[in-house]
Amino acid sequence: MLLVHPAAIEAPPGQEAEAAVRATTCWATWALIAVAIGTFALERSAAWSLSHPNGILEEAHARALSLAAASARLYAQPELFEPWQLWSHALLHDGWWHLLANVAAVLLVGRAIERRLGAVALIASALTIAPISAAAAILAGGEPGSSGVVCGWFALLLVREPQARVRWGLSYYLVLVVGHVSLCRLPLSTLWLAYLVQEGLRWSLAGQPAPWAWWAAATLAGAVLGHASRRWQPAAA
Repeated sequence: MLLVHPAAIEAPPGQEAEAAVRATTCWATWALIAVAIGTFALERSAAWSLSHPNGILEEAHARALSLAAASARLYAQPELFEPWQLWSHALLHDGWWHLLANVAAVLLVGRAIERRLGAVALIASALTIAPISAAAAILAGGEPGSSGVVCGWFALLLVREPQARVRWGLSYYLVLVVGHVSLCRLPLSTLWLAYLVQEGLRWSLAGQPAPWAWWAAATLAGAVLGHASRRWQPAAA
């Protein structure tokens, strides 16, 4: 089978050495992806177990997980809102499309930021962007999930490296990937626009208007962080 996909985000010409200061294993990116997938799997397992007599989980465990997932969601109603929801909502996904799109985006953008700024900066940026996009969503409606963090990360990289490029490639595989061929390089902004288009399409198919308010809030937060990061270079690992 063949698959054309974005493979990596590359620094602008002449800035490769600067961007490669943090050549880490990107453990924070992989940890965030694992938490997102694990949370989604537990939430779906709980829902399945409650709707089927012979479910995966015992009923008591399924009800506890369902209650925890409901408590982690973002609520605009004052009687349902809790402060931790400003961050916990970013771990939840509405379906497979939402999950896969964000896992792919985090793998690309999160890894690029972690390689340039380190794991602490990646996690700190997520913890900063999530509540800002959540606050905008409370005022305007919707629930960002990790999409708000991803939008902010795109803005962070675009402000930090306006000429950054996305390397697209062709992978061929049977069960596992057995080869990869580089195809072309496109501006990072094109991938960001593609991400926003698929997000808008997902919301449209759900019968809801595109969440421009929290997109804008997350983008602004990421842009400010990107501007600040241009003045700070972490020490080499």
